[in-house]
Amino acid sequence: MDPELEMTTDEAIDAIVSDTARKREIDAELRNLNARIDASARLISGAWLLDGTQKITRNGATIFLSREMTVSTPDTAAAVAAFMDAGMEWALAVGSGRLKSWLKEILYNAEIGEWTVDEDRIPPEIRGKIDVREYHRVNVRGATRAATSNEDRRNT
Repeated sequence: MDPELEMTTDEAIDAIVSDTARKREIDAELRNLNARIDASARLISGAWLLDGTQKITRNGATIFLSREMTVSTPDTAAAVAAFMDAGMEWALAVGSGRLKSWLKEILYNAEIGEWTVDEDRIPPEIRGKIDVREYHRVNVRGATRAATSNEDRRNT
């Protein structure tokens, strides 16, 4: 039988008060840790954008800088109507990624070899109905507290 089920009501009250207090402490620690991670990611992203670094391996973890696209709309109903009127219903599938893939294709700039946010390249039927923005994300793979290697390789 589960030991917690053998508690008295008073023991359960003490446990829930104690566990809730500890959970709040852990939540506060996590908020501080997340803020520190976010600040580090912003610093890394800014520095790497300047020097062209895309990934680095250190202490068994690999940190990647990736370029991402976000698409939003100030008026969902108007955007949906514009896509429907343009015969682009396929772009409205939630979570399919088709819209972003299609946008990356039409926003591709052959001179620099990658996509750039350029409103003039968005078809007039949907221009102004969607907001396309670029951002950079720092991803970490293989990060463990047990990593002890002091390896540092930059790959661009």
